[in-house]
Amino acid sequence: MDYIKRNKLLLSIIGVLVILNLATVSFILFAPKPLGPPPGGEPPERFMEHELGFSPEQRNRYAELREEFFRKGRLQAEAQAKAREALFDLMRNQNVSEGEIRQRASVIGNVETERSIDLYQHFRAVRAICTPEQQRKFDTIIGDILMKVGRPPGPPGPPR
Repeated sequence: MDYIKRNKLLLSIIGVLVILNLATVSFILFAPKPLGPPPGGEPPERFMEHELGFSPEQRNRYAELREEFFRKGRLQAEAQAKAREALFDLMRNQNVSEGEIRQRASVIGNVETERSIDLYQHFRAVRAICTPEQQRKFDTIIGDILMKVGRPPGPPGPPR
């Protein structure tokens, strides 16, 4: 008993820390989950469907257009990665001309140009499936959509 009397302050501090730890763990486990859209807002495809009020037929056609766009995009991303790898493989060679470096870098640029053209054509095709009223709305929100598309996934941050 003499030991407890001498270390009352120490035991009090330990007791408070145990209570704080229990409170923290219970808050983490039982805190209400936030409602609403995920951080960063809706995904771009849902944003467009919601804002434009697509009909079921338009949603189906839009899904087809998206699948085709992403299929092409995956192929282009692979081509761009291979072109970038070919460019950086030149580092192994001490006697590389500036012309060869520029030629390999231009392949990367050409793929990026094709990706930009495909993005334009994709949105042009999406606009084509819209009614005239939806097209007017599309024209006002395309900037917001492009910002969402151009932003990497993750928490929202300042615009690039």
